[in-house]
Amino acid sequence: MTPGGQIPLRGTMARGGMVTALASWGRFVLQFVTVIVVARALGPAAYGFAAIVLVFTTLAEVIRTSGLANVVIQRAGFDNAVTSALHLVAIAVGMVGGSVTSLVLWWVTGAPGLSLVLLGSVPVLAGVATIPAAVLGRRHAFRRLALADVLAAVVGCATAIVAAAGGAAENALVLQAIVTAGVLAATLAIVGRWRPGRPATLSQLRADLAFAGHSGLTQLLRFVAQNADRVTVSAVAGPTATGLYAQATQLVALPVSQIAAPLQRVALPALSRLRSDPERFRRALRSMASLVGLSVLPVLAGLAAVADRLILLLFGPAWAGSSAYFRILAIAGAANVVIFLASWVLVSCGLVRLQSRVTLGTAAGTIALIAVGAPFGTAGIAIGVVAAAFLTAAAVVVACHRSGSARTGDLLVPLLPGVIASAAVGVAALAADSAVPGTGILPLLGTVSAGLVAWALTVASLRPARRSVAGLFTALRTRDEITTPKDAR
Repeated sequence: MTPGGQIPLRGTMARGGMVTALASWGRFVLQFVTVIVVARALGPAAYGFAAIVLVFTTLAEVIRTSGLANVVIQRAGFDNAVTSALHLVAIAVGMVGGSVTSLVLWWVTGAPGLSLVLLGSVPVLAGVATIPAAVLGRRHAFRRLALADVLAAVVGCATAIVAAAGGAAENALVLQAIVTAGVLAATLAIVGRWRPGRPATLSQLRADLAFAGHSGLTQLLRFVAQNADRVTVSAVAGPTATGLYAQATQLVALPVSQIAAPLQRVALPALSRLRSDPERFRRALRSMASLVGLSVLPVLAGLAAVADRLILLLFGPAWAGSSAYFRILAIAGAANVVIFLASWVLVSCGLVRLQSRVTLGTAAGTIALIAVGAPFGTAGIAIGVVAAAFLTAAAVVVACHRSGSARTGDLLVPLLPGVIASAAVGVAALAADSAVPGTGILPLLGTVSAGLVAWALTVASLRPARRSVAGLFTALRTRDEITTPKDAR
């Protein structure tokens, strides 16, 4: 700690990002193993039904990272009365979300079993966890956040595997969602070290609720747009095609969700503190953009190159049709990196009203493009998703530029080393995939190794890439370079 009750933001950001990334990748391994076990046990048809049901559980993540959480993170000062009131609002929002989930599932399935009825508890538990998680993020308590996430993932994944082995069919994934949400809420309550007090009055919350409303509307619209493709595939192609498509979307989402999304917990508090210093804000944004590009884009390229061999090895012949959809959707994954970066800028600068207007337009465009692709089958829907992703990326970049919060170059130029590295990884992996025969794990490891070597050589040969990686290690050792007032505990 520095004099005056300050914390070293640069070092804290780097170490927090590292802790978050390590925990996220540990959770990724657990979840990925669970997906493999459950997918093999269920098959595409049953998995497709479960995937549609679990669309509604992603509403829980929308609530947990909602505008209410963003208010706590982005606010200039910490006010326990306001935070306590927002906690009550988050629980109420979770209860509304849980009721809507239960009613919609009842309407869709006709007569759902007990596990589907209980699925309505997931948004409620997410509402309970929203503000405690946001307070930890604001205070840079990333280790405690990581502990809660990993513990919830371990217990939830173990539940799904045991349930699938016991013949629970698609209910295995439902039970996983319920248990994960419950363990996360309980753990955050224990390790959070924040207790709500007397809440602020409604009149004191007007500005904060307006901010939360615009930010929440953005995320809700994004939720609808991001899940419209799976619902459409289910309607036009049936459960088997839905299972194959859902598996492809999960694989594409993994690099973004396991790298860019967890980094948001570090990025939003850091950028929010730096918004009054444009030069440092731009440097921090470009640094994070470069690291995200160097990590996410090459992974997407490598996975696309080995998709056939990877899916056959992990999931079996029944899932072979998923690889074609994955290759199409991987292109959309690249655009989603830009969307993530732009959203950090808009939220940290308090431009949530602008963000909600842009998202309203892009969500409508996404649904329209999916509808245009629907007559051409599942592949047409996937192409519509790609077009919509690039439309959205262009719109949010223009919004950042015109608002003056970030230049176009601040968002796109730092990604160029990642684009070059992804091209090198893709070419190397495709060449190795063609040169090495067989479908076992050894040929796959050979292909992956070729991609890793290509990535390392590219990073070593590009000066901006070397600087980004070296800057990360320097920041991990930094104690006092960039400072910001520390919240009262």
